Amino acid sequence: MADLKNLEKRAFETLLGMGGGYVLDFSNRTFGEFVLDCTGMSIYEPRYGTSGGSKANLLRAFWKHEPNQTVGKLLAELIAYAQESNATLPEPLLLEACRRTAERLQADGLVVGCEAFV
Repeated sequence: MADLKNLEKRAFETLLGMGGGYVLDFSNRTFGEFVLDCTGMSIYEPRYGTSGGSKANLLRAFWKHEPNQTVGKLLAELIAYAQESNATLPEPLLLEACRRTAERLQADGLVVGCEAFV
């Protein structure tokens, strides 16, 4: 389970346009392919569909079920996709806050240098 704080979730909800059940401009097929390419996992597994089958609900369930590093990797890729595909760039402070959150999640559990073993 990823330890996303409420404000972090809200920031991603805004950045990814999740309010209406969507995630960016993805169709069901392209969203499934994107998540699979990023994580090696199917977003359409039954455990993610317990709160409904919208792309936004599937992503929220993914946040609940997967570890920090996996969620952080997917969120970082979604940020990159949002920047590349969106004609209107996200607000810079929101983008930076989301980027920091994705980096924090990806760094969770990583061992940096040998000094960690001393």
